[in-house]
Amino acid sequence: MNFDEFLSSELAKWQMATENFARIGSSEAEGRLATLSDGGLEVWQSKKIFVNHRRASITAKTDSATIALRRCFLCRENRPEVQSSIKWRDYEVLINPYPLASKHFTVASMRHEPQCIKGRIVDMASLARVSDGMCVFYNGARCGASAPDHLHFQTVSTELLPNLTNRHSLGDVLLSVDGVRLMRSEQNFAPYPFFIIESTDDVMLEAVMSRLFDAMAEESSDESEPPVNIVMKKTSEDTPTVVTWVIPRSKHRPECYGRADNPLLVSPATIEMLGTIVCSRIEDFNAVSRSVAENILSEVGVSESRFRKMIEKFMQTR
Repeated sequence: MNFDEFLSSELAKWQMATENFARIGSSEAEGRLATLSDGGLEVWQSKKIFVNHRRASITAKTDSATIALRRCFLCRENRPEVQSSIKWRDYEVLINPYPLASKHFTVASMRHEPQCIKGRIVDMASLARVSDGMCVFYNGARCGASAPDHLHFQTVSTELLPNLTNRHSLGDVLLSVDGVRLMRSEQNFAPYPFFIIESTDDVMLEAVMSRLFDAMAEESSDESEPPVNIVMKKTSEDTPTVVTWVIPRSKHRPECYGRADNPLLVSPATIEMLGTIVCSRIEDFNAVSRSVAENILSEVGVSESRFRKMIEKFMQTR
């Protein structure tokens, strides 16, 4: 699958998307991208970016009542006439007309079905293997997905993911079986704890992640999956290894989002959880410091104590 050719062909005919991708390409020159930490790769890297065209996504209402009243923008019949797609397995690859990176695609199920990763891990890993130079991410229905009613992944170039595949993030090994090694993040590396999986066997990866999801689930919850962000990336062209970050979440949005006085409209999804805070208002961009960014991620991630309970539950299910 040639992502570059597809992107070029779409931008050749779609003016709005062309303008938005051009805006992303010039973001650093216009002061729209800022580095909040520069302590070297051994520590968590923080960035922020101002992208006005992401306003609809950041402020999207994703409650069931609102979703029921709007047309699904990922279903073929509701997309702009100018937008084309490439078929891949049971999905359609679309350029994202409101990009966050120089390459940004949405990979949507051909069926209108809820955003749920169960049974789709092998698909996601396979997509990571063919997304050269990019990573694939999944926003859970309560973790940044603006279309929680339609299953989809996104694949992007990695310039806004400063912490992805950083070897200093690797902590204790929790499980090592043929084709899969599961680790926890190094304590105090990031504002929140997470799991890292290195795998060469996609079927075994799915089995391990199924166990992990069971350990992450709260007994009182009736949701189809625990709140989570997932990102996968092939480590290099010369190896079959895929690195997966599994990020448990405690909440959808931070308290500052709904605050009546001087709200900060930051709605963390996978890009934010990997280190880059996306702002759609200049006042939010100006207000986000390194401490603000890391406090937001700490709030929406899970605590170390809860994370350890997940690990204990996982180890007990062997």
